[in-house]
Order: sequence, then structure tokens, then C-alpha cells
Amino acid sequence: MSFQNNRFSEKELEKIKNCLREQSVRCGRQFLNFKQSLATHQEHKEHRSEDLGGCTDSGAAAFNQHVEVGISKVYSDLVYQIDRALVAIDARTYGICENCELPIGDRRLKAIPWATKCIDCETGRTPQLRN
Repeated sequence: MSFQNNRFSEKELEKIKNCLREQSVRCGRQFLNFKQSLATHQEHKEHRSEDLGGCTDSGAAAFNQHVEVGISKVYSDLVYQIDRALVAIDARTYGICENCELPIGDRRLKAIPWATKCIDCETGRTPQLRN
């Protein structure tokens, strides 16, 4: 990107950075909690299966694995997006769309501080000039 952003003060950028770092840590904790919960649930199912003579439901196990992979991807994608936003802050391009180089709307950044694309580029619409 060639555009340097002076839209945010150093103090604002530091606050945003801290918020993003906290969100990244929170995501990691939530993911670990999810994995622990899934493992506990699976252990209980295995014990119940043993009580029924060792019959296991391979379909349920496959489904659980599919869910775990899907949720893992969601968490890793979010952490990746947060990391990209942190890089944009350091490059002084935070708040500028990485596609069209127009400002990302304040409401969008407030709702999704790790956004690196404006709403038009994110949804595939033609970017509109914005004030």
C-alpha cells in the first residue's frame, strides 16, 4: 500500500493495538476452552459406549471432528486478521482498505477493529467514494 494514514493519533492507535492484542488472547482462550469441552464430551460418550458393550458411533465421531476443524479454522482466521490489523497499525495504514485504499468506515472499525477491507470490498461491491 502506498497510502500513509494520519487519521488516528498515536494514543488512539496504541489503544486499538491493546484492544486487538486482548482480542487475540481471548480467541486463544476460547479456542482452548472449546477443545477441552469437546474432549470432555467425547470422553463421556466413550464411557457411555463402553457401558453399551463397546458400540461406538463413528458418524458422531466424524461429525465432532468436522466441527472441531471448522471451528479451528474460524479461530485461526480471526487471529490472522487481528495480526494483519496490528501490522497495518505499525505501517500507519490502519483504517485504510487494503484493496481500494479508501478509508474503512468508522462504524465498521468500531464493530470490527481488525477489519482490513472496507465494506464494499469485503462484500464484493464496487467501492464508492466516501467522505
